[in-house]
Amino acid sequence: DLPSEAQWEYASRLGGKDIQYPWGNTEPTCDIANFNYTNFNYKCHGVTTPVCSKAVFKNVQGLCDMGGNVWEWVLDEWHDSYVGAPSNGIGWCSDRECDSNNSASRVGRGGSWNDEASNLRSTYRSDASPSACNSHLGFRVAHTSPLN
Repeated sequence: DLPSEAQWEYASRLGGKDIQYPWGNTEPTCDIANFNYTNFNYKCHGVTTPVCSKAVFKNVQGLCDMGGNVWEWVLDEWHDSYVGAPSNGIGWCSDRECDSNNSASRVGRGGSWNDEASNLRSTYRSDASPSACNSHLGFRVAHTSPLN
């Protein structure tokens, strides 16, 4: 499944910590993430890179590329704010399974190779049509274990 927006942000913030980027509060560089290094009008790679090519910067959960490389779809439909969002971390959609409304904009997280550093922040959100298809949009699969 796609992670819910709440699950994605929790993972990106190293288990819910108050940090700016998925790796902490250090400003991104091309050694940390694949993004458009706009201060010097330079793109780190100018295209997507293989998953975990910056693996030295995996977070404590073993996740990499949480900032940069490609925007990651999450399960939720776009809402302007979190007012009214589910408090249990499930996807926020017009239907329970988040699969029947193909016209609502969906949320993207993490920024991409074509974005400036501020879009890589753990709290930054974007939206796009579910039919969007481009070279800086991807997804992450989440596995949810049943509670025992």
